[in-house]
Amino acid sequence: DQTSRAFKEINPELTEAECPEFIQIRKQDQPSPLINDPIEEINIGTEESPKILQIGTSLSAEERKELIDFLKEHQEAFAWTYEDMPGLDTKL
Repeated sequence: DQTSRAFKEINPELTEAECPEFIQIRKQDQPSPLINDPIEEINIGTEESPKILQIGTSLSAEERKELIDFLKEHQEAFAWTYEDMPGLDTKL
């Protein structure tokens, strides 16, 4: 393949196994595995102004609580409306 040929052109004296950089490049070229964990929707807003996110259900009760608390504390980091994203065309 192209990556192997390029490696041989740059490093003809090394094998692919001897070069950690090549192994790292190879890993980056591979597609990420799909995550099939079940998810749940949570509301980090209010009843009147919901802010819905999805989180994995495989978290422990403590991890889930910590994550939700963190997301609630930092909800201003998310863009919830077009008004939260200055510079975007609202006609999109």
